[in-house]
Parts: sequence; C-alpha cells; structure tokens
Amino acid sequence: MEPNLTANVDEIPGPVVDHGAAHIDAYGAIDDLLLGSEASTGVAMDSLECGTRLLVGTRYSQYRLTVLSGESGDVLIEGGNLLHGRTPARLNGATAGGCAMKLGWVGVGLRMELSVGGVRVTTSPVRSIEIENGVSHIFLGGLQ
Repeated sequence: MEPNLTANVDEIPGPVVDHGAAHIDAYGAIDDLLLGSEASTGVAMDSLECGTRLLVGTRYSQYRLTVLSGESGDVLIEGGNLLHGRTPARLNGATAGGCAMKLGWVGVGLRMELSVGGVRVTTSPVRSIEIENGVSHIFLGGLQ
C-alpha cells in the first residue's frame, strides 16, 4: 500500500492502535489520560501574570510558585524537601508519570514536572491548587 501524499495534514488522525476488534486514536487516548475527570482541574501557566503566586499541595509537599514568565514557565519555587529557599525553575508541565505531558499546565491528579538547575524534578501528584493574589485566594480545586 502506497502512502497518500496528497492528504491534508489537518485531516490525518493520530496513530491508530489495534486492540483486536476495537481501534482507538492514540492522540485522543493521551488527551483522555491527561484531561480525565480527576485531572481536568488546573491552570495554564500562560494565563498567569508575572508575580502571580500559586500554592500547590501535592501528596507529600506544599509548594509556592511565583510566576516570572507564564509564557516560558519560568518560576521561583519554594517548598518541598529538596529545595532550600526560593529557587529559580521552569515549570515544564503536568504528567501522569509516563512520557506524555500537558505543556505549561498544573493539574490536580497529575505530577508537576520542573527543570531546576538543569535537573528534571517530578513531584508527587497534585492534590490542590490555589492562586494567591494579594489578600485573596482563588481555590481551583483539590482531591479529598
């Protein structure tokens, strides 16, 4: 079978995975994994202004992220057991623990992946997210 070189790129579906009688679109499956009901609560970093602070509770730690650039994901992070004081980092995105990642996102039920001093750091699953704006707090959601 020869490839269809005239197909519009926008019309090409994700790779199809054969599971016997059932076929699934692998890109859709990844989105379902990362955007499932438990992980649908979160925040896109590029929607946040410089200076915005996020309070992120994970299974084992509490973190405060101060946004330096929402577009690039540059933050100052403090908290956890490995960080000492406010540490420059880049928030890469949210992952379920495998190789799939939702870039520039912090999501409840997913792990944060950061680059700290050139080292990749992955947190335990996020349990709660709050946006701290001066005296007010916006609770985005959390797991019980």
